Amino acid sequence: MTWRTPSIVLSGAVGIVAIGYLIALLPVGEREVAQLTNAQGMPFAPVEAGYQISQALAHFEVYLREPVLFKELQLSFSYLPLDSTSLAVGVRENDFWLSYTPTVFYVADQVSGGEFQSANITIPLTDKLQATDRSIDVMFFANGQREESLLHEPNDSTLWYIRDIYAEVQYAWPTKAAFKDYVRAIITRERPL
Repeated sequence: MTWRTPSIVLSGAVGIVAIGYLIALLPVGEREVAQLTNAQGMPFAPVEAGYQISQALAHFEVYLREPVLFKELQLSFSYLPLDSTSLAVGVRENDFWLSYTPTVFYVADQVSGGEFQSANITIPLTDKLQATDRSIDVMFFANGQREESLLHEPNDSTLWYIRDIYAEVQYAWPTKAAFKDYVRAIITRERPL
């Protein structure tokens, strides 16, 4: 007795590959980045050194021209950690307002030397939440200040600086779980609050 693949399963697989191919034809490259704001939506004022981040959360949007399926976000930026103990970045995953899986790009063990450092972060987008205007939410997370810094400069609320934020979208094959999350979000019409 031989086992045969049902034609509906085979045609479904071919359909998924065809859809992936059509989406891959959509443009990739640089995307517009909105102004950096705090969690309440108030913009951080640009200063000579870049943006002076004075709160634990800093948020901005990246405007896409295509669905997130089969895509990844490549972020490049320069940062000055000052006395922050760690810095991370993530993209919103679902309709909960704080549903980010942060990628750490700095820990206090590293020596900053008082100079700006560069970071290049790649984040798969297929399972991320996309707003109706096709934007995605990106959040920076800063964890506190070192104890010795708090003793020397108690009135300074600056946690860190960031400048030269550059966002680019490239093709990326999603994991099986990410693809299922994308399909589930489309079916349930998941939208940001």
